[in-house]
Amino acid sequence: FMFVAGINFSLHYKLAHGNVRRFFRDPEFRVYAAFVFAFVFLVFADVYGTVYPRVLEALRYASFQVVSILTTTGFATADFEQWPALSQVILFCCMFLGSMAGSTGGGIKVIRHLLFVRILRLELEQAFHPRVVRPLRLGGEPVEDQSLRKNILVYFGLVGVIFVASWLFVLGVEPVTTWANHDVEHKMIDSISCVATTMNNVGPGLGVVGARQNFGSFSVPSKLLFTW
Repeated sequence: FMFVAGINFSLHYKLAHGNVRRFFRDPEFRVYAAFVFAFVFLVFADVYGTVYPRVLEALRYASFQVVSILTTTGFATADFEQWPALSQVILFCCMFLGSMAGSTGGGIKVIRHLLFVRILRLELEQAFHPRVVRPLRLGGEPVEDQSLRKNILVYFGLVGVIFVASWLFVLGVEPVTTWANHDVEHKMIDSISCVATTMNNVGPGLGVVGARQNFGSFSVPSKLLFTW
């Protein structure tokens, strides 16, 4: 249900009216589904045998946590702080993906990532071949909005600036006492996770704000930043 709720509701409407082909041929849905299944497989392969000895158990926890974090639902059924480093990195990447536009999920949204990659490809092609004029296409159709290229690049630029500035702010403001019951050597990584999970409306993060933790130990300035 988390996976379904992360799909654009206009596609559900089309599917309910019998337009099955349009549902499965939507470029954003295909990328969204590909990310989910790829990340579930990678996490499953990482935790099976090392954390969970049974196949179904490993698949259940891996699939639930990947979908929960990627769709910004924020549920946790496992303490993924005990998982291998690769699985934690994948969950961290899921925080920045988000679900589809027009869904119940938060985050950056898959469609923006898709457009960003295609725009970068067009910009690189034009840099090496200035005379080539190729329109931005989505789902085989040209995108009419001429300002979309600039807007998407500016959007990701602002996301990057706000993310880095917030991370540096937390590193500078937050005292080491926040990590009194945790490993203070992980302050840099934990601070990145705090900014990522609040910025993308995910919920749980890594380390000091992991699946079984909360933001209660942070100072007032950091809490105000996270809220903003």
